[in-house]
Amino acid sequence: MRLRSSVADQRPTNWLSAQTAHTIVAVLQEASASPAATAQDADTLAALVQHLAE
Repeated sequence: MRLRSSVADQRPTNWLSAQTAHTIVAVLQEASASPAATAQDADTLAALVQHLAE
């Protein structure tokens, strides 16, 4: 909900709890391992994971 409202309000940043960030990272890592993911998908997801980890 919070992310959707940020997008709707066109706010470029949003605070996330550490637990939420860890959950997002775990989901992104699983998605990149999906057989449906292309190499480009995996690269993009890896970049997102790295960015969130920083």
